Amino acid sequence: MVANKLEVLGIDSPQACSSIPTGDGELQAFLSKLYADADSLIDTSPAFASAEPSDTSLKCKAGWKIGKLYYANDENPTRTAKRPGQPLNWHLRSSCHTGPKQSYDDLRSGLFVQHTPNEKEYIEGLHNIERLQVWQDDVVEAWLVQYEIPPPTTNRDFCILPVRREITGQEANSGLYSTDTTTVARRFQVISIPVTHPKGAPAQGYVRARYASVEDVRELVPTSGDEPKKQVVWTMATMSDPAGLIPSWISEKVLPSKIVEDVPSCVKWLKNRQ
Repeated sequence: MVANKLEVLGIDSPQACSSIPTGDGELQAFLSKLYADADSLIDTSPAFASAEPSDTSLKCKAGWKIGKLYYANDENPTRTAKRPGQPLNWHLRSSCHTGPKQSYDDLRSGLFVQHTPNEKEYIEGLHNIERLQVWQDDVVEAWLVQYEIPPPTTNRDFCILPVRREITGQEANSGLYSTDTTTVARRFQVISIPVTHPKGAPAQGYVRARYASVEDVRELVPTSGDEPKKQVVWTMATMSDPAGLIPSWISEKVLPSKIVEDVPSCVKWLKNRQ
């Protein structure tokens, strides 16, 4: 079953940066389509709002298939899922955060503020980044990111457009995780799509790969209790094509475990940074 088609979010046709509007009204219309795709993808995914959800408590929605529960560290068991997409599958991970340096503000400072520069601090292999163009500072920017990969695999680079979005009020408290017993108090997203840019041509020694992703972070607050215990749910869905000589079936097989690695890596970085 192929779930609802996404209009902008995907990897099959990278967006030319020259076609992305610069005027406020036209840019907002483009972003609105991207936001709708991101919400459609994330809000139809399984809800994993507990530290260790049991297999029997999870429901498949909109074509999602429940994956493994990973224990990459002692604090943040991470559940995966996937659903059919075009041209490849969407892969999702979701982790719950309640520990030290894992509040909503902590994750916002690491994942939302300075998103791409911060990724360089905690993602293994990401060794160089270059900002190519700015539409709205700290909101809509094009970046070239380069990864060093151990031989014999060739290094990869990506030309991407990360879009940052804060969701407030009633809009934040709708969709996934909004229930009779839980309120979504705060929420942000970082939505990334592949783009082409005249300053972002593949460098010598690199293969141009592509990915699209949605990172969605929500602060959940119980609606009852004298001192309700907050938790933060960090969800990320991605579609990725490594290109080059790596067969897609190999990439599809290893992608769930690879995207899980970012959770303990980011948590460790958040705890150690000054």
